[in-house]
Amino acid sequence: MKKPRRISKCAAVTLAALVATGCAQQRFSGAEATGATLGTAAGGLIGWQLGGGLGQTLFTAGGALLGGTAGYMVGRRFAPSDRAMYNQVLAEALASSDDGETRHWLNPETGRNGTIRPIRSFHRGDEMQLCRDYRSAVNFESDVATGTGTACRSPDGQWNPIAAAFG
Repeated sequence: MKKPRRISKCAAVTLAALVATGCAQQRFSGAEATGATLGTAAGGLIGWQLGGGLGQTLFTAGGALLGGTAGYMVGRRFAPSDRAMYNQVLAEALASSDDGETRHWLNPETGRNGTIRPIRSFHRGDEMQLCRDYRSAVNFESDVATGTGTACRSPDGQWNPIAAAFG
């Protein structure tokens, strides 16, 4: 009897994401695409850590779908100047704020504002790369989007997000 081939979890999530984006009837802006991509990655990563076997696969797919949707919605409302201000304050907070210290930002062009707070610093990998978990909030006209993320410092001193999600 022939043994059935198993598809890897990563390939299954990637295939599901491609199918979902293939059904879209409109073009995404850069902010929407970035939000959806980061949200999908973060949601999938969180889901992957839950359960085992088929349950883990379902949690991964569900987390990717929910994270991608939330990321898209935040990206849709973020003006390019909001994104620039957020990224600037995020880099400053990660580079020089203590864990638990909150940084505030305000974009005078749009009136949007928010906070970023590093919550945990740690080292990962054999090279002991410095990473930080953080929480953020963005105030929109009618609601507040909150999120979590992780960023690691590269050898050149830049902070690179490796996971981020708004919900």
